[in-house]
Amino acid sequence: MRNCIHILLIIFLTLPIFAKEYSIGVTKFSGANVNEKYLDIISDRLELEISKKNIYRVIDRRNIEKIIKEQKLQLSGNIDESTAIELGKLAGLDNIVLGSVALFGSSYLISVKMIDVETGQILSESLQENNKGIDSLIKSTMNNVADDLTVCIGSKNSNKYHRLNCKWAKKIKNKNMLKIPINEFEKKNYVKCKVCW
Repeated sequence: MRNCIHILLIIFLTLPIFAKEYSIGVTKFSGANVNEKYLDIISDRLELEISKKNIYRVIDRRNIEKIIKEQKLQLSGNIDESTAIELGKLAGLDNIVLGSVALFGSSYLISVKMIDVETGQILSESLQENNKGIDSLIKSTMNNVADDLTVCIGSKNSNKYHRLNCKWAKKIKNKNMLKIPINEFEKKNYVKCKVCW
């Protein structure tokens, strides 16, 4: 009996060690009426902002671009969802982020999706508008986009929150589901799921 308790204790204490670390990659944004150099900067900034949230292991966009070259994938500029999923699989990613920026008059419209590479499901998305110029878009709007993309899932009937891909998150019924940023869960004293963290 005592040995059984020791074994259970060891399993319980080491469980977080075996939690899956989810990886994410940000593709280069497509653009309409936006300077090409800004698209690189915007993509890099979103990558940085997602990384700062400490939810995902972010794979540098340049590594994804190397895979494109190595696999000799023929891309005609913009990457669509099916191509992004293929890239994500080749790069060993769990999730991939696609985005676009369009300039209409003096307003920038930003549309971004995070897609589960395995299922093709859109896990989260963000639609932002910025009319304060490119500097504001890069410095503050991309943080808002990262907040939208890095939401977690919890239940009204539990005190745990999960990453979007977690098998336990997928079992939460819509009527009980909370889908909010990680800092909101922490304010409510929710704890991380030990399976997906």
